[in-house]
Amino acid sequence: MIRGTTKLIPMFGTPLAGVRAPTLFNAYFEKINADAILIPMEVQSNYPAAFREVLKVSNVVGALVTFPYKRNIDLADAVSPASEVAQACNVIVKRPDGTLYGDIFDGVGFAMGLRRAGFNFENARCLLVGCGGAGAAVAAALISFGVSFVGVSGRNVKEAQSLTNRLNKYAGNRAQAAFVSGDPEGYNLVVNATPLGMKDGDPLPFDITRVCPGMTVADLVMGQETALLRAAAARGCKTQPGTRMLFGQLSPVSEFWGYPPVGFDEVIGLAKSLGWNA
Repeated sequence: MIRGTTKLIPMFGTPLAGVRAPTLFNAYFEKINADAILIPMEVQSNYPAAFREVLKVSNVVGALVTFPYKRNIDLADAVSPASEVAQACNVIVKRPDGTLYGDIFDGVGFAMGLRRAGFNFENARCLLVGCGGAGAAVAAALISFGVSFVGVSGRNVKEAQSLTNRLNKYAGNRAQAAFVSGDPEGYNLVVNATPLGMKDGDPLPFDITRVCPGMTVADLVMGQETALLRAAAARGCKTQPGTRMLFGQLSPVSEFWGYPPVGFDEVIGLAKSLGWNA
């Protein structure tokens, strides 16, 4: 129930018709009796101005940011190291002094989903196809979770090489990143971080005949079973849908805004209660 005391959390992006975050977060807020609501706000033009005006509202405590506005990190007063690497943020919190702090939890949510599925991060070789904000955050999280190598592939060579440089600086001696082709052969994990798969009829983001049984193929495109994941499963690969990235984010994002954490199994249960195939 919305009251005069309700805290507001806008979700910025466009298009928003297919997003699931408001449904999941609001179900969680209701479950814990939090006086808060996540509100989708589709901004199609002049996003910086809209963002600044909405965040001035006194009972707005933060924001969730999705495509295509994650790269607007300059709208926050400060951002996390992960956001610096990704050059993107998807969550904003308003601090007590009124300043805005940004972070990105796409990567953490993705990695938590993999961990729950039993993926072994230690010394794993990973291929990231696409290097947008969410993909960059995933690459940084994979390094934090213990993989040894991240290959970055992207059509924008300059952007992919820039991400590779930032990842190597972030990794130090923990891991290595390199700009590579999009050939998935020889990797333990292949991640589609491109928009391919968002629309029916999209081509697959890489040559699916180059994957083999035992590999894990993950898609950041929301949906339980994309064309890529169906094709990978048919070739004997383990798969992870984009929804797991959302499920894995609920707890750390809620804590970021000052709400209690929740276990991954509880999130899955919540998703199932909404009728989702979790």
